[in-house]
Amino acid sequence: MHSFDLTLHLERLARQLLARNELVGSLFSHGDILGGEAEAIVRDFLSAVFPDLGVVTGQVIATNGEMSPQCDVILYDRIPGAALGKAESGAVLVRLEAVRAVFEVKRSVNRQTVAKMQQYAKRLAEAFVAGQRQGRWLQYGFAFASSQTSDRVLGELNRHWHREDSVGGLLVLDLAPSASELKSLYGSCGDMSRKGQPTGTTLRSFLSAARLRPGGFYVRGAGSYTKDSGSSPLRSFVTNIEGFLASCPRARTALRSTDF
Repeated sequence: MHSFDLTLHLERLARQLLARNELVGSLFSHGDILGGEAEAIVRDFLSAVFPDLGVVTGQVIATNGEMSPQCDVILYDRIPGAALGKAESGAVLVRLEAVRAVFEVKRSVNRQTVAKMQQYAKRLAEAFVAGQRQGRWLQYGFAFASSQTSDRVLGELNRHWHREDSVGGLLVLDLAPSASELKSLYGSCGDMSRKGQPTGTTLRSFLSAARLRPGGFYVRGAGSYTKDSGSSPLRSFVTNIEGFLASCPRARTALRSTDF
């Protein structure tokens, strides 16, 4: 009898997401194309995981007319009146009352992009004054890779920590290994030559193992970010979103244009 393993399934899905991103990178070089494709890959993934919710790119609007910056991915309750309009490009204008989460997508994160992600989260929160925040929603970051180690990513997140207007969680699918991780990987990849140098087979095994290193999921806490200790960062990411969705009320069954 076949036994379904969710963690294994999500690990394979993470590799598929990385492969799709790498394939696009092998075909194109323009930043806008690469960024747009990365966002589309994440939207496809979230649509499959949360089929009952709407997953789009666009902007968010509050009842006072305040509008958010451009949002890479918006997760919202698919109810009548939630989406006010759709552009030819596919961008959708979504009512704030229906929004459950907003995602900022990066192909790769480093010190500068983590800082920009946090600045974007602050801008998004500031777009809606406290009295106009209908409902509860959370901001996430999604990155395919990072040239930094886990400790460096965590340190950079904490440099820009804010209680309510910073990223609630950041998923990085593929992290640069630390020095100790490199040493451990290198020592487990096969025999050395007689002179103690790596053979071609050993080096290929090492590179293969290094490319399969796990990423990380970082969660904002009361005073700092912490790295989730789960064995599957993608599973931790999905579980965190599910927990947040379960903890906050859904939008009404329908939204009226007369609310504006």
